Amino acid sequence: MASRSASPFALPAEENPSTHAGRNPSRPQQKTRVLSRPSLSNAQKASRALRLTAVHETAEELATDLDTLLTRHRAELDEFAKEHSTKQEYIQKLISQSSHYKQKRAVTIQNAKLHAKSLEVNGGTCPKFICIEICY
Repeated sequence: MASRSASPFALPAEENPSTHAGRNPSRPQQKTRVLSRPSLSNAQKASRALRLTAVHETAEELATDLDTLLTRHRAELDEFAKEHSTKQEYIQKLISQSSHYKQKRAVTIQNAKLHAKSLEVNGGTCPKFICIEICY
């Protein structure tokens, strides 16, 4: 056996049976590929920088225009609320669509009928997790 390296546990590549080179010392070995990304030219870097500044400028312009629009919209809503003697929060609630499409959590007639039918089908027994005040 050849001389070992400084570490008593590490075998040289020729003697290491876990590598292809160690198992096949007589066969030619392919060199390890080093993946390198081609670097950008100065012109490409300059055009990317110009495009980035243009994107930042348009985004900033959009943000400022949106801020002025929202400020004007809030002022108009304040005037509208004063004109109709209501709070702006109430008008905002009427404007937003999400408040109109929420389900009510109160007992409805459909739920009461369904509950009564389930009691009839289940023979008068009411599971504890489903039972509401109608059972008692």
